[in-house]
Amino acid sequence: AVIRTDTGMVIGQYKGQKMLPYRELVEKFETQLTSLNLAFTRSLMVTGNGERFFGTYRFGQVSIAGENFERKLRLFSSHDGSLERGYGIEMERLACLNGMIISEIVTTSGRHRQNDTLELFASLQNAIERGLIDAQTFIDAMGNTAINNELARNILSNIVAMSKGSISPKVGLLAHYNWLNPSPDETMLGNSLYRLYNASTRLMRDVENIGK
Repeated sequence: AVIRTDTGMVIGQYKGQKMLPYRELVEKFETQLTSLNLAFTRSLMVTGNGERFFGTYRFGQVSIAGENFERKLRLFSSHDGSLERGYGIEMERLACLNGMIISEIVTTSGRHRQNDTLELFASLQNAIERGLIDAQTFIDAMGNTAINNELARNILSNIVAMSKGSISPKVGLLAHYNWLNPSPDETMLGNSLYRLYNASTRLMRDVENIGK
């Protein structure tokens, strides 16, 4: 890895004799956002010795199905080939900051080619617009799908089984507990698949924020 001696920050990593920095990716991505007149705030992160990179860009709120959501872009790349360069468009539910919906993911077919960044961002504006439509359709569909307690438990059990160990039965039970005990902002969502989704993401928020 290439590491700053004053702060210990990982700048990049060598592959063969060539350093593969993320700075070029970030600069071109932000130039494209600016050209679309999108004001944004950002946070950037690398994991390991710089093998993977993630950037989060927030750029304003929209109303979907009567609720406020914040539009987000997640930029990602890697030096070890574990992630292709790309970005995902997300919606974060603002009522209690517990819902995140990935509605569109765009990646390049190759890794670290000289012109892949330009290819990646050529459809950025269309992807954002399409992502908004996809998110609204997704939320509406979940909100219009009625479920009862038994079906909610079966859905969570299937998710645990399909995760092949990455989601434990305890996590499934805790999500079901949240379903049976909705927060005030979830109660108004009714007995719908969308409320089950929020009950599950509330569990992740509680683990992160208060260690519950």
